[in-house]
Amino acid sequence: MNQGNMESPFSLDEKALPRPPTTATENERLLASLGYISQLLLPLLMPILLVTSRATKQSGFVRHHATQAIALVGVGVLYDLLVVLVLLLMRSRLLLMALGAALLVMLPVAITLWYAIHALRGRWIEVPLVTNLLKDLGLL
Repeated sequence: MNQGNMESPFSLDEKALPRPPTTATENERLLASLGYISQLLLPLLMPILLVTSRATKQSGFVRHHATQAIALVGVGVLYDLLVVLVLLLMRSRLLLMALGAALLVMLPVAITLWYAIHALRGRWIEVPLVTNLLKDLGLL
């Protein structure tokens, strides 16, 4: 027997391995984008529905973005608490309080819209630090 032609019984056939889709359908892109945008009105509702729905559960693209949208809500809450704490410490400076209040609202909204636009364009974008944490926890 020629040892060079023998395949290991444990080798994987690359053709048989499942591959993630390289492109998302228009419907998947829209749902993933809505998962982010809905956070501005009803936090957590739409992404949780997307993650648990039988129809969208099979879409890796929608699940990826919906899970990140849920995590961004948690990051946003931590951010808001930090800004409120800083504002309380600087209560005597009215201008800083006004700037802080603007940051409290505008920065999370801008970040959410940025990720929504990327999802709408069909990009598999990752949130720095957050996506790696979600992968480590087995959620992505």
